[in-house]
Amino acid sequence: TVEGKVFIEFFVNALGEIGQAKVVRGLCDLCDKAALRVIMEMPRWIPGSQDGKPMQTKMIIPVQFELD
Repeated sequence: TVEGKVFIEFFVNALGEIGQAKVVRGLCDLCDKAALRVIMEMPRWIPGSQDGKPMQTKMIIPVQFELD
């Protein structure tokens, strides 16, 4: 049984595209790779903004795993 969270850090650029994703706290190699794949395949996000202008934003998201 594998259970826990993988924390992925990535940037959302001014166009809403995801890039520079990396594991900041992993679980196991297989789960880490799966979490990265899921993050990189997500559709575009609404980018962060400052003074009404879109800008790059850093995000960290936990991906939960519960495998038997």
